Amino acid sequence: MSKVQVSSTNDNSVYTYLVELCREITSSNQLIKLDRLYRIARRELDVDSKCIIQGIQQLQDNLVIRQNSRLMREDLLDNETRREIYALVKLNPGITFNAIRKRMGRGTKVLLWHLEVLQEFDCIHSMSFDRKSNALFTRDIAKGEWEETGLYLFFMYHNETTKQILDLLHGDKSFSVKELARVMEVTRQAVDYQLKQLLERGIIDHFTEKVGRRVRRYFLPRRVKHLYAKVKRWMLGDRT
Repeated sequence: MSKVQVSSTNDNSVYTYLVELCREITSSNQLIKLDRLYRIARRELDVDSKCIIQGIQQLQDNLVIRQNSRLMREDLLDNETRREIYALVKLNPGITFNAIRKRMGRGTKVLLWHLEVLQEFDCIHSMSFDRKSNALFTRDIAKGEWEETGLYLFFMYHNETTKQILDLLHGDKSFSVKELARVMEVTRQAVDYQLKQLLERGIIDHFTEKVGRRVRRYFLPRRVKHLYAKVKRWMLGDRT
């Protein structure tokens, strides 16, 4: 392997050297082995070993490299399949693997492998909201900013019945199950099932109104209204 020169012994130069060294390794289709990386750098650089160890750790912390990978983070989207998966998740936060598979029409094993690579480098992360599937998100849709409620709203936005319910409840009016079913032109059972899901997650709330008989009415709490408006703007292309 040819030498990569560093201009000084500061931490940035060591880091830059290690990045270039990793590029040489992956361009030869070899696995990145951290112990080998250390040995080469120790032999080639006249710096304290602590600087090399810190540089390698920084590469891992920044998810630039992964142990036993033939790829660096910068190479991930060179592959057409990974690029397609990433684009679908980017444009459709909360999408599931099954939905991706249906849209792309590729084999399950191949898609799973490429998805796992993207997840290893933290380009995509997932949240589990039910027993059937995980919701997928890119790094710009993080739990810290959107809260778990926001991520769940992205996930449920892909369910047409739930989306219609949220759209109706997003206004100032509350609705009963009967009213929702009539407006949406679906069965009361379908509405009732989705409302129970939303209630369990704390997405909606309800109160009981007595007009001749007791009727339960559903509405969106103010905090959820704000989050849902933000989710809807994002899904419609407004990323501000």
